Amino acid sequence: MDTSPKLKKGVGEGSRKKAVSRSTRAGLRFPVGRICRYLKK
Repeated sequence: MDTSPKLKKGVGEGSRKKAVSRSTRAGLRFPVGRICRYLKK
């Protein structure tokens, strides 16, 4: 995904905010990390 690097640069403050912004952007209530892993696979 090309949004991951942009999000990291945009937030860059606290890993919690990163996860929150990621999940909120996707509109999901579960961790997006798992989805990212599946997408990468």
